[in-house]
Amino acid sequence: MVKVERKGFLRILIGGIVFLMLASVFSGCASFRKKFVRKKKVKSTVEEFIPVLEPVEYARIEKTPAQAYQDHYTMVSAYFKDLDRALLDPQGADKQAKYFLAQIAAHVRGMAGLLLGELQAELLQIAGQIDAVAGAYDKPVSLRRYDIVRLDVKRIQRDIRGKFRPKMVLEGILPQP
Repeated sequence: MVKVERKGFLRILIGGIVFLMLASVFSGCASFRKKFVRKKKVKSTVEEFIPVLEPVEYARIEKTPAQAYQDHYTMVSAYFKDLDRALLDPQGADKQAKYFLAQIAAHVRGMAGLLLGELQAELLQIAGQIDAVAGAYDKPVSLRRYDIVRLDVKRIQRDIRGKFRPKMVLEGILPQP
């Protein structure tokens, strides 16, 4: 008799478990079911007119030759400071030093274009000296003398600071057009 009660209990237990499983499968959680149901996208874009802004034309800022000369001189001074830092380390980047020398030469030529007569010729000569110093970087590293390059740069820097400060060459700058 005990076996019959046990079999009946097991049948009721298994039946209850199966019933609960079927009930949970078919009823399911509504929010869980919503995740997996595909819905058509609702058009949420509203077509409205967006005005296109008209470009504003600003007047071009004209610099006087004296202001342009001052700008070139300031850039030359800044590049000389950067070049001094680059030359302190002989194992430093040669590309960086060559770039600084090229920028200095370009700005010196820009300064020369704003001067008249003898001052212009002197600045063009200094630009040639800068190009010669930059040519030292075309040699192999073992043949390059960093102390001589550094001395040449210091000499050129001294020449530019001594003779071509903006206040010293005001009378030699091109007149304003």
